Amino acid sequence: MHVLMKFVYEAIRDISSLGGIAFYGLLFLFTLAVQQYIITMKLLFMIIAIMIVTYSIKSVYFKARPDNKAKKKGKNLLEKADLSSFPSVHSARITALGVLGSLTFMNIWLTLLLTAIVIVVCVSRIVLSRHYKADVAAGIILGLIVGYAAFVLIH
Repeated sequence: MHVLMKFVYEAIRDISSLGGIAFYGLLFLFTLAVQQYIITMKLLFMIIAIMIVTYSIKSVYFKARPDNKAKKKGKNLLEKADLSSFPSVHSARITALGVLGSLTFMNIWLTLLLTAIVIVVCVSRIVLSRHYKADVAAGIILGLIVGYAAFVLIH
């Protein structure tokens, strides 16, 4: 049973990485390689907007992560923002990506797949004790706004 639980935990952690900056970087490079420059610009807009908003909030409002037992706040502004739980950057990034993909390709099956991925990544942040439900909810709201804005504003 211990081996199974370890496998499940690692699978959840790996799925959670779809909301990470590395995954965004790979998508960015892929869209450049296939010369989808409008999508590349939308991805760039989304990552910059999400980082500005979330790190601005985190720099003035510190909320310890569920797994931060010592409630450390960090030694400098960057550490403080990284240790802060609210809002969830992973949730914002994956939600924005889901919105952009759904609106760009207008395919019901892709939209269902992207919705499932968004849900799994967002739930994984709670299961992994990286965020509280309110952190994830705020990330989702931010992602919805930023994803829609990227779709509408960049042509």
